[in-house]
Amino acid sequence: RRVHGDSETAVLWVHYSVTTAVLYYCSTVPLLYCITAVLHCIRRPTAQPPTVPILYHLTMQLLHWGPLLALSIISIISTTVVVSNLFWWPIYTSGYSFLNFVSLCFWTINILGNFFLSAWRGPGFVPLGWSPDNYQDTQFLQYCKTCNGYKAPRSHHCRKCGRCVMKMDHHCPWINSCCGHFNHRPFFLFLLTASLGCLHSALFIIYMIYDLIVNDTHTTSPYPYNGNDILINISLYIFIYLVFIVGLSLGVSISVGILLVSQLRSISRNQTGIESWIVSKAAVRYREPGDLEFVYPYDLGLIENLRLVLLKGHTYSDGFTWPLRPHCTEYTLTIEQLRQKQEKRFRSVRYSVVSRYSGACLPVTMGLRVVLNFPWTDEPRIPLSPGEVLVVTRGSGYWLYGEKAVVTEVNELVGVSLTPLGVKGWFPKRCVAKIANLDNGTTQS
Repeated sequence: RRVHGDSETAVLWVHYSVTTAVLYYCSTVPLLYCITAVLHCIRRPTAQPPTVPILYHLTMQLLHWGPLLALSIISIISTTVVVSNLFWWPIYTSGYSFLNFVSLCFWTINILGNFFLSAWRGPGFVPLGWSPDNYQDTQFLQYCKTCNGYKAPRSHHCRKCGRCVMKMDHHCPWINSCCGHFNHRPFFLFLLTASLGCLHSALFIIYMIYDLIVNDTHTTSPYPYNGNDILINISLYIFIYLVFIVGLSLGVSISVGILLVSQLRSISRNQTGIESWIVSKAAVRYREPGDLEFVYPYDLGLIENLRLVLLKGHTYSDGFTWPLRPHCTEYTLTIEQLRQKQEKRFRSVRYSVVSRYSGACLPVTMGLRVVLNFPWTDEPRIPLSPGEVLVVTRGSGYWLYGEKAVVTEVNELVGVSLTPLGVKGWFPKRCVAKIANLDNGTTQS
């Protein structure tokens, strides 16, 4: 922990440490960038020809606030820890120091490698205009108006990606892509290495600060030289910075660890986040006498579920057909989805717009309660104009979620017939009024 020599040796050692750390990080990132880009070009899961040069496409995908922020955090933590290791615990002084340095390099390489693979490999998209080989099977599938095709089993449409995603779990802003079938394993490994690597970094910095303060292995002199011992120069600003790095590392480790536990639970059940929501609604959904209970068709047991996702990765399925439990069909889940959609439409309520809404996330003109109770979701807000009609399916306090519709038919028996326009989102509840059905079949706001 102390390097013997004169002041000139101390200066050379500082230059050596900083230069080594900078070269280490500046060479690791481009190398991993090139390797993952080549792997992406050689084996592209979506099998669709790119409309722009592939390296340009991969680079532009990272020019988003999510990947830029994630890479910045990774850079700050890893560079700080590597420099601290070279200063406080030189790698030639102990075998444990060298092992610690190798461990830090291992975390950085794996975090960046899995991050790039998750972002660039992508989740896998259902081809535009896709339909099953047997046209009669379309009665068991949902139709996507945006992609102009049917949704394959386990696929869902992502508004951010603009495509139907195979085995969609969620859209992750940190990789600027969805977590789905083809990138589920590298995304899980990214979460695992990021949480463990940040925890390792935090513990290392904490012990280094403790040793510098308690054991007095530092100096406040600008020239780290005292007799035959060259001590580490630590100022108040460096101390505050190190404390910040500890807080940042622990914050990332805890937040990413929570998501890691959630992903591990989903993988153990072979369920995505969306499918977990479908299963929970199926458990409480009303069923007609004689209807069989819903059985989730993709849960093959804990060991097999872990083996499929973590060992086989995306090779165990082509994204359209999946291993099933006995006595289940490939459309067991999609049939349950259609029935839940049907009940959702039956419970929907019609509203008429009575006041204008601009679509702002925080509409201050609507009142303080509306602003403070806005929905915590990335779903869009839709602007409204008086006279428009909405079909509302759910609400949250002072906000409602619905879809714009247009009146296509007025019948004295069934009332008003509406055709959805596909424009969905949240809006303040005070902007609309419920449309009530009268006894003679007409409607009134």
